[in-house]
Amino acid sequence: MQRTLESHVHRGRWTSTASIALSHDGRRVASGLSDETIWIWDTDTGILRQTLKGHTATVRSVSFSYDGRRLASGSDDSTVRIWDPEVGVLLRTLKIPLQMVDESRGFSPGVTSVAFSHDGRRLASGSSDKNIRIWDAEIGMLQQTLRIGASASRLSFSPDGYSLVTDLGRIALDQPSSSIHTPKWQAYCVHTDISWITWNGSKVLWIPPEYRPVCSTVRDYTVAIGCDSGGVLLIAFEPDISPITGESCS
Repeated sequence: MQRTLESHVHRGRWTSTASIALSHDGRRVASGLSDETIWIWDTDTGILRQTLKGHTATVRSVSFSYDGRRLASGSDDSTVRIWDPEVGVLLRTLKIPLQMVDESRGFSPGVTSVAFSHDGRRLASGSSDKNIRIWDAEIGMLQQTLRIGASASRLSFSPDGYSLVTDLGRIALDQPSSSIHTPKWQAYCVHTDISWITWNGSKVLWIPPEYRPVCSTVRDYTVAIGCDSGGVLLIAFEPDISPITGESCS
């Protein structure tokens, strides 16, 4: 079965889809749009079930909780919003703190990614200020800020909740505390300066300039790099061989 879910005209032009997510049971799909709204569709019938309004800029990321009872959205308006996707009610708004450029001015970082933990108690958000924030999803309190030095476009919690998977690699999560941390990278990762692959935070493989990633993903012992040339570089490490590590990246 194949369906096309149509967009619409807003302010004289067609809206574009900036983000999309399926519920974990596959029965709903949510799309974040450039017109500041979120649409929720029934995947079986193609019927539009909800239109969520409240953001004031493009919705860059949407994510269902694992039980399907909540939907998180992140926007260029520097907020993360948590919704009841069944009835379309806004449950909570989480505001990304203003970042100071100097004493006279600041900027509001946009949200680039959101993800619920498997138990639904925490929510992670990545933003254009190159930080990842961990929130208490039930009361909206900021628990932890991780200075990763890059804008994370993809986030997910490990099933046990002890680590966070990003497009650069895996980060260990300590006990929640309302403080700013340097992340503890686990296993193989792409360093945030995109010139090294690391193992547990130490440099192990230099990436030549022509192969440095414009996007990347890491799973276990394989690193996939999308290059500016349009090519894809796959690097597979031997799982039974401990790498010889260089200097620490911390």
